Amino acid sequence: MNVAFFIIVVLMLVVQIGMIASTKSTRVCIVKAGDVTIPQDRYTIVNSAYKMLLHGKNISNKGLEMMAVRGNSAEDYHIYDHQYIWVQKYNSEKEKNSIETHPMLVINITEDNLLYTTEEQSKYKLRKFVGYVNDLNAENWSDVYNAYKDLIKISPEDFQVAYTHKAKKYVNCGYSGRFVLSETKKNGVVTYSLHPVDTLYAHVRYAS
Repeated sequence: MNVAFFIIVVLMLVVQIGMIASTKSTRVCIVKAGDVTIPQDRYTIVNSAYKMLLHGKNISNKGLEMMAVRGNSAEDYHIYDHQYIWVQKYNSEKEKNSIETHPMLVINITEDNLLYTTEEQSKYKLRKFVGYVNDLNAENWSDVYNAYKDLIKISPEDFQVAYTHKAKKYVNCGYSGRFVLSETKKNGVVTYSLHPVDTLYAHVRYAS
C-alpha cells in the first residue's frame, strides 16, 4: 500500500515537472493607457500558454497580437491597468482610412515626430477612435466639434483648447494629410487629441 502510494506521488511529481518544463515564456509589447510622458518598459514577459477568455470560454487569438496595458485612461471602455489585450494590426493605408465604428486604437508613438520615446520605452499608446479630420488647415475646431458633437463629452470651450493646442503643433511642424481624432483621459478628465493616420498600428479585438 505504501509502495503504491509512493509510486503515485512520484508519477504526479514527474507530470508536474514536465508541465513546468514545457511551459514557455513570451515577450509582449506594453501599450500605455494614459500620459505618454510617463516612462514604461517596452516589453513584459508572460506565460505563452496564457489563454484568452471571454465569458468563461476560450477565444481563438489566431492572427491577433497580445499586448499588456499600463495605465487606467481606458477604464471607461472596460480596459484596465495590467490587463492583457489582443489587437488586430492594420495592414494597409486603406484599412487605416476606412474605420467605420469606434474601436480602441493602438497608436505607434515612434511614428509621430511630436512625441519621443527611447529604445527602452514603450512605443505604443491606447486611444478611443472618434473620427477623421481631413485637413488641419481647412477645418477649424468648430467644424470638427460640430461633426462629432454627439460623441464629444466635453464643452465646446474645453474642446477648442484641447484641439487647437494639438493642431497648432502639427501645423507648425509641417504635418499634412489626414488625422484621427481620439478620446482619452488625463488625470481622470476626458480630453481629445489628434494623430496622423499613418501612426495607427492596430485596433483592440478583445481584453482579458
